[in-house]
Amino acid sequence: MKRSTILLASFILALAAFGAAQTVTYQYPAYADPCQNPAILKLGTPVHVTTATTTELVPVSTTKPNAIVYVCGYNLTSVGTGVITFKTGTKVSTACDTTPTSLTGSWLIPTATNQSTTGDRGVQFAGIAGGELCLTTASGVTSVDGYINYVQQ
Repeated sequence: MKRSTILLASFILALAAFGAAQTVTYQYPAYADPCQNPAILKLGTPVHVTTATTTELVPVSTTKPNAIVYVCGYNLTSVGTGVITFKTGTKVSTACDTTPTSLTGSWLIPTATNQSTTGDRGVQFAGIAGGELCLTTASGVTSVDGYINYVQQ
């Protein structure tokens, strides 16, 4: 009788342990690349430039003033013959007019072309802390249209 009581008590304890509610928390593994981290929201912005100028594409974050813009992907269609360049900097009076830094080389645009990449390859290029993302177009480029996917953190 004593042995059956011990076995029954052991069985009840085992059932209680298995039947207890268990909380499972899934955490994403550490990602060095914010563009590949599924837990980080990806943002997008349209691109529409029709003059030879420097145009702000992504402004400085109002909630995170020292955030960096990480470009994850883009698709641009250009018309005209000239050069386009992505830049970063800060704005005093015009887009990227203070500490402008080129993020890409100068892309020579022949008559009409499409430049694109998807975000599945990770960060394409990144700005400076507290900087905006700009696109500079040279004379001869009559329009640049498309979109940019990015993370700002």
